[in-house]
Amino acid sequence: MTPTERILYRLSIYVPHTYAPTQVIRDAVEHIRVLDADLTALQAAYAALQAEHLAMRTDRDRLAQTAKEAA
Repeated sequence: MTPTERILYRLSIYVPHTYAPTQVIRDAVEHIRVLDADLTALQAAYAALQAEHLAMRTDRDRLAQTAKEAA
């Protein structure tokens, strides 16, 4: 069984059999597009969190250095 056949078989378990096979494929492609957009948004949010974390660590280190110099 090819990978495409496996995917279609798995989809056929969850999709009513009244759907035409081409409609199943269209629905699957649309679902994959939505998931891809969600993944892209999550990756952007994660990158923003990493940048914020780095900025906070830099601020913390700068404050610690200032405190050492003042002491």
